[in-house]
Amino acid sequence: MMNLIKNKKAAELTQQLVITILFIILIFALVIFMIKAGNMIREKTRQVIKADLEADIWAAIDFLSSKYGNIKKYTFILPEGVDTACFVDLNKSDIIIKNTTLVKDYPMINDSLSAGNNKNLFFIEEYNVVDELYIGEICFDYYPFYSCVATPGNVLVVWFEGRAGCTTLYFNWSMFPVNYRNFSLYDGNPLFLIQERNESGDVENWREILEIVPLTLFKENQITSPYIYNYSVAYKNTPPPNKDINSSDMVFLMDNYSSNKTYLFNSTYTGGSPSGCSGCSIETKSTKTSDYFNFWINYSSLILIDYNNTYAGLIGALLASYVNAPLIFINDNNREYYEDLIRGKEVFIVTYGPIILDDIIYKFVRDYSKRYQLIPESFLRSEGSVSTFVNLYSRAVIVELVG
Repeated sequence: MMNLIKNKKAAELTQQLVITILFIILIFALVIFMIKAGNMIREKTRQVIKADLEADIWAAIDFLSSKYGNIKKYTFILPEGVDTACFVDLNKSDIIIKNTTLVKDYPMINDSLSAGNNKNLFFIEEYNVVDELYIGEICFDYYPFYSCVATPGNVLVVWFEGRAGCTTLYFNWSMFPVNYRNFSLYDGNPLFLIQERNESGDVENWREILEIVPLTLFKENQITSPYIYNYSVAYKNTPPPNKDINSSDMVFLMDNYSSNKTYLFNSTYTGGSPSGCSGCSIETKSTKTSDYFNFWINYSSLILIDYNNTYAGLIGALLASYVNAPLIFINDNNREYYEDLIRGKEVFIVTYGPIILDDIIYKFVRDYSKRYQLIPESFLRSEGSVSTFVNLYSRAVIVELVG
């Protein structure tokens, strides 16, 4: 009798175990089915969005390609997950492949262009190309002959400009985030002073001099603010042996510029309070420390120049003034200092000709910045707003020279 009871209980346990295992299998199969169904629905939705998007962009490109100089803003909804859209000029594929960082960022774009796949719009998700389209004739007038646009929230906002037989992306100033100046450091109308250090007839600290420009000449908002701030800046010429500025220099400069406050950059001063200048103050600062970046309460973007690119530096200094952004010159020796300063920021790299960043610097910018974009120096010289700014206000920098 006892054996019968035990066998019955064993059979019941076995039956319950079988039912439990079958239930688990059923749930697992249902989960797999739901995941696959969800993926199929998402992929179907993605394909529908992609098809509509391709037709919409093609229509916009086709409409403007025959209307030279016509500019129009478009907003497109992108497939889920896309964070960047890259437009390329297929007629300049060889240059893009050989002389730009785009193909290093995205090897799949390199493969597509090298194979002649005739795709000129690429959708990026975390540095991976997830879709590619041909959207009609896209062209660019300037190196690097492509443009990558951030698409937060899967929304692409772009300005197209018609050309003769093709359409280009119009450069819009809203791409630059608004930075905020620390005006407490400008109380008392200060004089900004830096020594011009010469070596064999060359100005060896030209980068530091250019970095001062956006501190003294700037628009707080390049879109809505018509007012241009212009503070006095003096470049003290000090031929070899490049002696430090003394008390008599300070008295002359403060009197000449009617200022009781001077910011002395990248120099030492041991002359004490200038005699005959009651209430005058002198603060030594550096363009290589937080002293420089403290002139902004908050900055979301900055202008970056290759360390040896003099021509890009000249126009980059005025661009930094125009968009109210810090200006830095980068090479392999100083990049580590700027890690925290560019982390999470938008970096705009002014280029000159076919010169591109060193591979190490390129990787550094890619790793630490929120995003970056190349801006050709030739484009900035021809673009209306900045050209006007350069022509009207570069003299404000040039005339403030002292011997």
